[in-house]
Order: sequence, then structure tokens, then C-alpha cells
Amino acid sequence: MAAPHPPEPVARIPIGLKLPLVAGMLVLAVALIMGFAAIVAVRQTLLSTSVGRQQQVAKLFAEVYGGAARIYTNQARTTADRPAVIRYASQPDPADRYQAIDALEFITGTAQDSQVIAVELLGSAGQQLLATGPFSAELARLHDAGAVPIPVHADSGALGPFRVIDGRVIYPVVARVGDGEPAARVVIWRRIAGTPETRRRVADLIGTSGTILSGNADGSVWADQARPVDGPSLADGVHDSVVTYHRAGIEGSLLGYPLAIPGTPWVLMVEFPRQTVLAPTAAFARDLTAIGLVGVALSLLVAWLLSGRLARPLRRLTAAAEVITRGGEPDRVLLRRSDELGVLGAAFDTMASGVRDSRQRLEEEVDARTTALNTTLTQLRDAQETLVRREKLATIGQLASSVGHELRNPLGVISNAAYYLELVVPDPQPVVVEYLGIIRKQVETSTKIINDLLDFSRVARADRHPLSLHSVVDAQLRELSVPPGITVEHDVPDTLPAVLADPVHVGQVMLNLVTNAVQAVGPAGGTVWLSATANGDGMARIEVRDSGPGVDPAMHDKIFEPLFTTKARGIGLGLAVSRSLVVANGGTLTSEPAECGGRFVLTLPMADRSP
Repeated sequence: MAAPHPPEPVARIPIGLKLPLVAGMLVLAVALIMGFAAIVAVRQTLLSTSVGRQQQVAKLFAEVYGGAARIYTNQARTTADRPAVIRYASQPDPADRYQAIDALEFITGTAQDSQVIAVELLGSAGQQLLATGPFSAELARLHDAGAVPIPVHADSGALGPFRVIDGRVIYPVVARVGDGEPAARVVIWRRIAGTPETRRRVADLIGTSGTILSGNADGSVWADQARPVDGPSLADGVHDSVVTYHRAGIEGSLLGYPLAIPGTPWVLMVEFPRQTVLAPTAAFARDLTAIGLVGVALSLLVAWLLSGRLARPLRRLTAAAEVITRGGEPDRVLLRRSDELGVLGAAFDTMASGVRDSRQRLEEEVDARTTALNTTLTQLRDAQETLVRREKLATIGQLASSVGHELRNPLGVISNAAYYLELVVPDPQPVVVEYLGIIRKQVETSTKIINDLLDFSRVARADRHPLSLHSVVDAQLRELSVPPGITVEHDVPDTLPAVLADPVHVGQVMLNLVTNAVQAVGPAGGTVWLSATANGDGMARIEVRDSGPGVDPAMHDKIFEPLFTTKARGIGLGLAVSRSLVVANGGTLTSEPAECGGRFVLTLPMADRSP
């Protein structure tokens, strides 16, 4: 059977939301289209208005600049017509030099024109005959090809292109001297330097965001009213259109309208930041967005009200179906209406009642079978544990019965022989004493292993009677051999109530636990703590802790199993025997987590508590 296809994204949208969303999207789409068209129209209108304004201002200032150019040309023409200049140009006589310089300096005076930086007289071959003014020493840098034009007629002047020298924009105003060919020339070098008053008047006319630029016809040099600036290239010529360009340090693009200045090799351009021209568009877009959002909100509200009557019954049916899916018992839908939704609600209530009855019968059957299965698993687990324990006990019993008695006799002989050698050998050498001690130690270890085997295979019945834990602990600590570097601290008050237990069993368990703690500390040295308290429920609590490496949390229960050991030597019966002895006395023996090292907890019943 083929897997069902997942629903389309649109199909997953609730009906109560689908109708408002569709209505809102339609209104939003219409608002976006109309808004986009309106914004485009506003932008075009603003750009067109800006172009018209730039045209008017450019024409006005082109006339002003053209008039100024004529004045400068006439000024140069007047200087060139001075007799002293004509005389010196035709025949450079040192006697006439000072009169010619005075005639040239007349134009550089502050009262005449502060924009003039130098005046020079060039001979018919283009050589410099005279020069005056603050910039006269630098004029040689400007005499390249085309820098100084030659007027066509004797009664006319000419203006040269803009040049940038040392951060200043300068240009030449040229007039012919006399009517000879080739003719000498008077060249007046002027700089562009607008006054604060001029800039204020320009700002009043076009605003603070606008700028008046003048430049060469090819766009190679541009200047505002004071300094050179970057501008567009006009290599293709000046056209009756707006140019768009960028300038370093200014965010966004600039719009400029260039216009040729009559009678000059210059163009004038009125520029505005594009962002400033289109600024009203942003305000218009914000207003239009607010209107659109209000329209979308109203359409959503109307659509939501209309869809509510249809969506609410469906939501009730959906909620009831989800309750059934989660295994719950939903309330009856009870759609009190006579249309198709009312019929659907009645059918759903009937179906929910049948599902509820079927689920109840199924849950009863599952509970019964689960109970039976858990019982069987518990029995199987108990039987398995019993079988494993019996197998271990049988192995230990066979080992103890077949080996224990056989090993005790030769161990006794070895022990007696060692004792005899110690008695009969006079003044034994240290190495002999050392090895006799090793023999005795190993005999004691072997004897303990045999005793553990025999004790675990047949735990004797506990002979329980009241006894003092303080006395038992003191007696076992006196028998314990503690290596150097290990400290055994105990806190077993003699006022602790007596416990009801077998003193031999308790002593053996205490000795085994303290011995294990000493071995866990190891040769590096450390501390073993032993304490006893009454825990308030009729039981005495004895703790044995050490500063050793501790017990792996996964091994807390496993270390009490027979034949399990983590030591390099031993057969793993010490803790198993100790637990069996404690259980025989009505107590418990467990391993618990500790902040550091190992911790074993022994509990025994108090003597005033019934066994």
C-alpha cells in the first residue's frame, strides 16, 4: 500500500485563518501595486521638477558667469591697449620696463580685483617678457601646450581652461597686444575664490543642499566657489540632460545639470544630492504604508468575523478528535445547528462514544496481560538469580570441602616448622629471620583464604546477645597490624546502646572491613575513619571510610558477590562472607558513594529491639 502524500502547505492552514489571510493578502497585493506605482510616479515628478529647477538656475548663473567673462576679457583688452605695454611688447627696452610693469600691476591691485594672482606679457614667440603678481614666480609651470590661448582678432580676448595648481583653480584671460602677426599677448591669471557673501546668496537661491560648480568643457577639472572638487567626465560633450555621478566623502549619488557658458571653454553645473531630491518620496512611502496597513487590518478584521462562524465548530471537532488521539475522553461536541456542520457533530459524538467503549475494553485486556507478563518475568528473574547463586555456592562448597581440610594440615606443618626453626637456630642471620617472617605471613594468608571458604560454605548460626560496639571495635583494632603512614581514627562512644549480635561475627566483619580499608589506602599512606551512631529507628549505624581511590559506582552491589574481587590477590569472599554474617545477625552491609575514598555502612539491631 502506497504511503499517503503529505498535505500541501496551504492545506495545513486552519480555515479560521485561511479566509482572513487570503483577504489580507489580496488587499496587501493591491496596496503594494498601487503604492509602487504611486512611488514611481512621485519619484519621476520629483526628478522632473529637480531637472527643471536645475535648468533655470544653470541658465541664470551661466549668464552671470558669461557676463563676468566678458568683463574679464575687456579688462585684459584694456591692459593690452596701454601704450607702455604696446611699446615694450614691440621693442623690449630696459628704459621702458618699469612703465610697462606699472601698467601690468594696475590690474593686480587689491582695489581692482583680488582674484588676480599674476599678470604677464608674452612676446610674439610666446616667451615671457614681463611678469608681476604674487604667483608670477610659478608661471613657468603653466606654459604647456594649449594653456594660454591666442585670441583670433586684435580687438578680442580669450579665456583658457581651468588648471589646478597647489590646490587652487586658476585660469588665464588673454588679450592681443597690437595687431601684428604673430602677436604679443597680455595674460591675466585669475583664481576661483568665492566670498562668504557670494556663497550665502547662492544658498538663498538654491538651498544649502545644492552646489554651483564650474569646470572645463570636457569635465577634466571642476571647482566649486573656492576649491577643486570631483565631478563627472564630459568627454562625450554637454547634452541637455542630467548626469549622475559619485564623489568621495559624500554618501549616495549626485545629480548635476551641466550647461555651456557662452564665449568660454567652460561649463556650469548645478548639482543636488539624489537623496535630497528624493527625500519627499520616503515621507510619501511612510504615509502610504500606514494607509495600506490600516486597510489590511480592516480587511483582516472583517474576514475574521466572517470566518468565525465557520471555523469555531470545526475547531471544537478538531479539539475533540485530538483528545481521542491522545487516549482521553472528550466531551460531547453538541453542535446545535441544522446545517451540514450540525450533522457532522452528531455523527462525531456517536463515533466518539463507540471509540470510548472499545478503548476501555482494550485497556482492560492489556492491563490483565501486562500483569501476567510482569509476574512471569519476576519469577523468571528470581529463578535465574537463585540458580546462579546455587551454582556459585555449590562451587564454593565443593572447593571448601575438597581442598580446605587437605590444605590445613600441610600449612600447619609449615607453620610449626618455621616456629621450630626460630627456637633452635641460635643467633640467626637477619636474612633467615626475614624469610621465616615471610613464611609465617604467607601461612596466615593461606589460612585466612581457607577459613573464608569454609565460613562461606557453612555460615554458623548466630549466637546473638547484647554486646558493646565500643569494646568490639577496641579489641579488633588492637589485633590489627597498621602499616606505617596509615592512621586509623575511630569515634565509637562507649555510651552507645548495646546491639544484639554475635560478638564473633561482628568482630570478624569489623576486622575484615578495616583491613580492606587499610589495603585500599595503600603504601602511599592515608587515613581510615570508623564511627558508630544510633540512627533512631532501633538500629546502630557503623561507617568505615578511607582516603583511598574509592569504589566504582557500578561496583557497589557487585563487590558483595562471591568470587568477585578487584584485588591482585584474593578470591573475593571477604565481603560476601561479611554480608552473610551481618544478615544472619539481622543487619545490613552496603557500599555507599562518598566524596572521596570508599565508604561501607553496617547496621545492626539494638539490644532493646526484638530480634
